Amino acid sequence: MARELGLNPKKFGKLANHHQEPWKRPLPDFIAALYVKRLGKPIPAVVKTIEEIAAAALAKKRAKKTRKLIASQPPNEQGSVAQTE
Repeated sequence: MARELGLNPKKFGKLANHHQEPWKRPLPDFIAALYVKRLGKPIPAVVKTIEEIAAAALAKKRAKKTRKLIASQPPNEQGSVAQTE
């Protein structure tokens, strides 16, 4: 949930101080309340691990690089395979 909200893990120390400051909510409750407030649903539809998110980003980056490489080729070479003799 926190990743979908764009929260920075390095800043959780300020948010998770409910033992010394009893008026603050425990961090999991705070994140759940923020999620409901911003997105209007109690839980994410699809839960992804960090590894899955990183793999998807890498695949997207590779696809973009491939598209740019194909687009940069001259029109007479697009779609053809170079033959060597």
